[in-house]
Amino acid sequence: MLLLGMMAIGAMAFAEPARPDIVVVVVDDLDLASLHRLEGLMDVLEEGTELTRAFVSSPLCCPSRASTLTGLYQHNTGVYNNEPEGAFLAFEGDMEGQTIAVALQEAGYRTGLFGKYLNGYAPRSRRRYVPVGWTTWAAATSAGR
Repeated sequence: MLLLGMMAIGAMAFAEPARPDIVVVVVDDLDLASLHRLEGLMDVLEEGTELTRAFVSSPLCCPSRASTLTGLYQHNTGVYNNEPEGAFLAFEGDMEGQTIAVALQEAGYRTGLFGKYLNGYAPRSRRRYVPVGWTTWAAATSAGR
């Protein structure tokens, strides 16, 4: 019995620490009053949850989203505007392989995107297209702005 107890303690000592759950909420055109409402959500979340504010380098939606997904400035993502030709079409392919979703999935996380991806996502002929790195995908389709 003592040996089993020591084996259990030894196993716990070498167990990997629990990985944190990560939730990123991206919002556009958020004013200060709305930000305070989001901070109120902390009251309903469990203890240990942190709210971190981040700002991006472009005031435009799609360049900001591309930067958020990759950590790169818009001159490196190729997404300069919100037009479909400048957003999804510029981002698909090489850039999609460099997103935080890919890095998290490689680290063993399950990833999911719910809501808006980029303007111009999923033209009619490619409605089932899911970018690499996403375990769950529920992105809205968009033909433009």
